[in-house]
Amino acid sequence: ERLNSKQIKSDQMLTQKNGIIHDKQLVLKSLEESNRLIEIKIIDIEEDIKRQEDLCEIERNQNCSQTKMYTKLKGETQQVKDEYDLLQSELRSIKEGIKRASDLII
Repeated sequence: ERLNSKQIKSDQMLTQKNGIIHDKQLVLKSLEESNRLIEIKIIDIEEDIKRQEDLCEIERNQNCSQTKMYTKLKGETQQVKDEYDLLQSELRSIKEGIKRASDLII
């Protein structure tokens, strides 16, 4: 009966750890999807910046509003890149947590 109690406790701990790993995997999947969307947004914004740079080069002295748009897009790109870097950091932390949890199970 003592062995049975230990086995039950061990099974409960394993189930709990598996639940934690599953939860972290869900978070990881969500972060990966967020990162994918952010990467797409960065590419779109960088393409917009390139188009704006080209326009600004041609009309820089004639149209101040294009220069303002370029500055705004550049700021938005930096903000998105900063968010992406933060998500990448969180992703690395979650992956490390999952690895530690997996190591505990093994």
